[in-house]
Amino acid sequence: MRYQVIPRSLIFVFCKNQVLLLKGSSNKKFFANYYNGIGGHVERGETILESARRELQEESGIYMETLYLCGILHADENEAYGIQVSIFKGFLDRKPEILTESDEGSLLWVSTDQVGTLNVVPDIPCYFSKICNWMPGDDLFFACSRSDQDGFLHVRIDHQPDMIVPGYPV
Repeated sequence: MRYQVIPRSLIFVFCKNQVLLLKGSSNKKFFANYYNGIGGHVERGETILESARRELQEESGIYMETLYLCGILHADENEAYGIQVSIFKGFLDRKPEILTESDEGSLLWVSTDQVGTLNVVPDIPCYFSKICNWMPGDDLFFACSRSDQDGFLHVRIDHQPDMIVPGYPV
């Protein structure tokens, strides 16, 4: 069997020094009650960018014509498949007065310097500063993550040594 990847989009929307995060609902199969960007699977017949716009609108009520691809994460899940996450960044001049809640979880605007203090998806702290500092015109960053049999998450970004995150929920 040939190794395959599942395409996903992940969007981080920034407004001044805050970022919009989604706290996964308690009934989610993966990362219940963890904070993450907004995103999901790419559906048949849509581009990665269309997927990002759709997921953002479905999960927050925000439609953004302009989203910037800032990084690609390859999450190596097992021998048969992985997940390829296209990471987008969006900019707002002001926060919307109303956000649409979804079954995916609850939305929260968080100061960018507080993201590390939250119960975020374990690989987020490894590349969140890359997303925060990335500006249109900058090179994309590339990351790869894999969990080992001892429950540690290994994240490598742009050929740097692995960052190891203990206690990864396997």
